[in-house]
Amino acid sequence: MELKPYLLSMPMPERTAFSARCGTTWNHLRNIAYGQKPCADELAVSIEKESGGSVTVSEINPEFAELLAATGYVKVGAGETPCAIQQEAV
Repeated sequence: MELKPYLLSMPMPERTAFSARCGTTWNHLRNIAYGQKPCADELAVSIEKESGGSVTVSEINPEFAELLAATGYVKVGAGETPCAIQQEAV
């Protein structure tokens, strides 16, 4: 889901709380959603995490998502052992 409809589906108090959980303000998140500001890499990851994956890094910061994919980054699900980079078998 894109960021703008995701945010607009929430009542205003939830938008403000969501923004705070992401480490930013509602005004900044709104600017990103409307295409007025770019989304920083770290914020894109926070948005994906706090939205429970409803809004993904690739939807809000495609260049960063491509960089992650190029480096071999793989997401891990809940309860799995974290491993940011998947090593190739030698």
